[in-house]
Amino acid sequence: MNLQISVPHQKCVYSCPMCVARSHANEGTFENLYKTNKKEWYNKLHQAIYDGEYNSIVLTGECDPTQDMAYCEDVISVIDNYNPTPTVEFTTHNQKAVRTLLASYWGKKVDVVTLSVTNVREYLNAWRFPERNAFFSPIYRMVILLTEEFEFLNVNNFNTMGFDQVTFKTLQHGEDAGVNAWIDNNKMSEEGLTEIRKIVDKYNSHETCSVRLDTSCQDAANRYEIFRSDGEVYDSWEAMYPKGEEVAKKEEYYQQLDDLREVWE
Repeated sequence: MNLQISVPHQKCVYSCPMCVARSHANEGTFENLYKTNKKEWYNKLHQAIYDGEYNSIVLTGECDPTQDMAYCEDVISVIDNYNPTPTVEFTTHNQKAVRTLLASYWGKKVDVVTLSVTNVREYLNAWRFPERNAFFSPIYRMVILLTEEFEFLNVNNFNTMGFDQVTFKTLQHGEDAGVNAWIDNNKMSEEGLTEIRKIVDKYNSHETCSVRLDTSCQDAANRYEIFRSDGEVYDSWEAMYPKGEEVAKKEEYYQQLDDLREVWE
């Protein structure tokens, strides 16, 4: 299981129409403990990593992590205290993110750099993204969100663009009706997905690049937990209450309903 660390909420500079992260009902509702009490935030992050025994840490959020690099640096400073150090992944939509990481001391401690690609133009420019030198040679992963724009892809024309890993992701519904409608109107067809599966099969056991298809990225159970800016760990991106409290709140809610039914009867 991995721990997804969300940078403090702010308006994302990218307005990806299929993004479910910006359509959660709880968006922007969490306290920014990092800003109000950084010492307590440090302690809570330390405790979360210690208790969770996570295999990897993913820097992500409701906005792009490059919008708050100081926060990312402080996260790395906490992770760096652990031995063995969990694998650190940095996810971004910013095609120039690698240059920023290269220019910083902490950036060179990132093990995996993941670029999110949402349209054909970004895909065709992705070959510029991976950079390697003697001091910085992470695993590069490209995540392609499968809109109808990518219907042209097949086993004959697909290119890994120099990435070590490629993940195709089907579009997932969220909590916003408008985003869900856009997804329904613009998602890849079943015929297109058949071609994607052929690409995945072709790269099975490939020597230089691993390719997979993810059809359930929004299902957090047994896959990941989320550490938010309030210093608490959550079971999913949709959760309104910290891990453990979510179940208690639901039980309390259902008990209230049962009490009301008794009164009505």
